[in-house]
Amino acid sequence: MAGLNDKQSPISILAVDDMEDNLYIIRQLIEEYLPQVEVMTGTDPGKGLAMAIEHPPHGILLDLKMPGINGIEMCKRLKAHEKTAHVPVILITSQDTTPELRALAFEAGADDFISRPIDNIELVARIKVMLRIKRAENELRDVNKNLEQIVEEKTAKLTESESRWRSLTENSPDHIMTLDRDANILFINHAVKDLKKAEVIGTSFYDYTLKEYQPIARECFEGVLKTGKPDKLESVYQSKDGARHYFESHVGPIISPGNNEIIGLTVSFREITDRKLAELKIRESLRENEILLKEIHHRVKNNMAIISSLLVLQADTFDDPHIVKALQDSQSRIRSMALVHEKLYQAENLSKIDFSEYLKSLAMHISQLKDVNSNKASLIIRAENIFLGIDLAIPCGLVINELLTNAFKYAFPGDKTGEIRIQMRLKDNQSYELVISDNGVGLPGHIDIRNPPGFGLHLVNLLNKQLAATIEVNREKGTAFTIEFPAKRR
Repeated sequence: MAGLNDKQSPISILAVDDMEDNLYIIRQLIEEYLPQVEVMTGTDPGKGLAMAIEHPPHGILLDLKMPGINGIEMCKRLKAHEKTAHVPVILITSQDTTPELRALAFEAGADDFISRPIDNIELVARIKVMLRIKRAENELRDVNKNLEQIVEEKTAKLTESESRWRSLTENSPDHIMTLDRDANILFINHAVKDLKKAEVIGTSFYDYTLKEYQPIARECFEGVLKTGKPDKLESVYQSKDGARHYFESHVGPIISPGNNEIIGLTVSFREITDRKLAELKIRESLRENEILLKEIHHRVKNNMAIISSLLVLQADTFDDPHIVKALQDSQSRIRSMALVHEKLYQAENLSKIDFSEYLKSLAMHISQLKDVNSNKASLIIRAENIFLGIDLAIPCGLVINELLTNAFKYAFPGDKTGEIRIQMRLKDNQSYELVISDNGVGLPGHIDIRNPPGFGLHLVNLLNKQLAATIEVNREKGTAFTIEFPAKRR
């Protein structure tokens, strides 16, 4: 409402009194002390009532004792009408104001009460107070109206948002829960298996998770509550028929819009029982295949051991040392291949073997051959973190078998002693470099490694072709074979 000095929106007061003299005095006082206030007067209570309803003033002065309709009755009618219900009313009386009379006036809705003879200053002050109250009430009503409109708009938006959210959650194929900070269920969109929605509200989420999965769920929930970052969770529920149901869940924080405090959790979870059972079946099948593959490697190793024993027995039937040596060399080669299957049978990873362990076992086997004096040479092996599959391990093992056997036999003749080294490394994740060296007498100069006279080195060349390897020989300070082959078969 406009202020008392607002010329563009004049403030009006209605004065009703059956005595024209009283109205004249009131008019004069207001014109003198409140010139900005427009005064309307009337001597007939009925006409004054109609005037107030037609043009509601900012305040009303009523004489208490008037013919027809007295001031108290007129006040009741004014307060009962929607247009004048909020207009402040001052009752003026020349009677002695008893407590009973005042009580009747205030019960009728009067806002103030003044007795004649009227003190000019007091009347003006009371009119000012009445107008200020009216202005404050109008402003308060405007504020309330605006607030009501804002609340209505917000309520409509919230209702629409809630309706949309409920539509999304109810029609979502996933189960959606909201939990408080203690993991008690506040809301769930779908019934889960043999559980009804009404049964789970207010209960703990952990009541529906198997004991072995509860610590995982607690850790996940506590982490989200602490950090505010979403996380994933796998849980298992056992239905009343004893069947296990696996769920994959996404857990996120519920944040209070007022203070950004985490007040709970939202959990959306999808049943993955079919997928989980399929995974378990595949895992079980893989375990069975691993057992079968281990058995295959074990049987291959045993069969090779039988072949090796047969060669030993066969060698004992010949007197020709060349034939015996050839059979012994074949037996050694078969043993090097059998070792690969033995290591694969013993390994946790059935696709690759630890080549450093393999080399140690192979060197021990070679040192036990009848025509090898292992006491004349110390062996150093460097092949850490080298793991080879069977397709590389067998030909590479055969190459090492040939070259290491030759080094033990021929590098240190007579009383000579020395050192044999086997080094292997992975170069730039692209190729393996194998170096077999000794500090013995050296490979004779007339032996051409590309076209060797003996079967052993000829076999090395064949195996190198199988490995797609290159071979280099250094005859300085003994003999060093450097063989390089791709890390993956083509």
